[in-house]
Amino acid sequence: MNERGIPVERLLGLVPEQPEFDALRQAILRASITDPALAWSSSRVYATLNMRAVPHSTLPAMLAEAESESRKRSKRLFDAFAIALSGLTDGDVEARAMQLVSLGEAAEAADHWRDAVVFYFFARALTDDGASAELRALVLRRHGRALLQTGEFRGSAAAYGWSLTVAVAAGDSLGELTAATGLGNVATLQGRWAEAEQWYRQALARCEPSFRRERGQLLINLSMTAREQNRLDEAADRLADAERIWGDLSSADRSGWCNNKGLLELRRERIGEAEQSFTQALSLAVSHFDHAMILDNLADTAARAGDLDVAQQRAREAEEHAIALGSPRVLAEVYVRLGVLCRMRRDPHGAAFFEKALDLCRGQAYPLLHGTALLEFGRFRREQGDDQAARTLLQEALRVFAEIGAASHAATVREEL
Repeated sequence: MNERGIPVERLLGLVPEQPEFDALRQAILRASITDPALAWSSSRVYATLNMRAVPHSTLPAMLAEAESESRKRSKRLFDAFAIALSGLTDGDVEARAMQLVSLGEAAEAADHWRDAVVFYFFARALTDDGASAELRALVLRRHGRALLQTGEFRGSAAAYGWSLTVAVAAGDSLGELTAATGLGNVATLQGRWAEAEQWYRQALARCEPSFRRERGQLLINLSMTAREQNRLDEAADRLADAERIWGDLSSADRSGWCNNKGLLELRRERIGEAEQSFTQALSLAVSHFDHAMILDNLADTAARAGDLDVAQQRAREAEEHAIALGSPRVLAEVYVRLGVLCRMRRDPHGAAFFEKALDLCRGQAYPLLHGTALLEFGRFRREQGDDQAARTLLQEALRVFAEIGAASHAATVREEL
């Protein structure tokens, strides 16, 4: 290798697709930098992960950090098994289950969703018999949430559905509300807006007066489902309803409200108002994920305003947050955006962004994004005059959307075809 370091893709190619190496994959992304040689090359404009490298000098520290984190995570998994085993031997099932739930919540906070699935699996095994209905409902919905984040849609829906049944039998109003919201989230991540709306409405109907924050979150969700079904006045009304309880919302909730307001303004083609809302959302964002998604929306806003240079800058800022998070999903979102910007410029080199986005999506837990990448790449190929390639990509997008029941997305592809 040369002074520039080892290319990221070469390093990632050495890492097996096993959960034990999650920490290493994330460490490689975080340690990577743009290859310095690209500073003198026009190809930097088209840089994806393939143009990032990990400097030789940082490799030992990167590996040590990843190994240490991996060992800690492995130990936590075995400690969790020991906790579950203790529950079987000492009979204190509920206390042990709550310990496991705490471990799962800590894993979620660190974005270690596959670890969280394991912790909740142990808790669920302990609470299947003998635990209170409220605790069983809690464990089931936590398991559903973790499964959803790892793309296990069927398992997630089953866990949330069973949690709802248990909560209803126990008269656990908050448990009912949360489980119904979870089922709405499962439908949302598959682009099934009408189904998601039904679940969010069920959850809202279960909102007691004291559940003010939950009510606000559900109103924001209902604004989103109304917007996605082109009921824009209703979407605005739901946001107004949520704004009335602004003081009960967290900073992350308020950021989500502003982001949804921006998306609604974009749908109404009010570019200036959308930019203001997204900028406010960005100021309230609390995570790399939220920063990246809002910056991606700001890139879209700038592109619609005709300022493709600013759009490119915003997308690259989103990429930095995706890399800091170590998230292939967010990187794929960013590369789709950069590909669309190239299409708007009629720049044939944009194919590199779509190809990288598809590489990041294949076999992963985000089929809605995978289908979107195929759709946008198909549009790109068609504008480049390659109708056969475009049709192949659009047909594959239709297959992906149909498979998850994303009816409105599938209808869009049919129109393109």
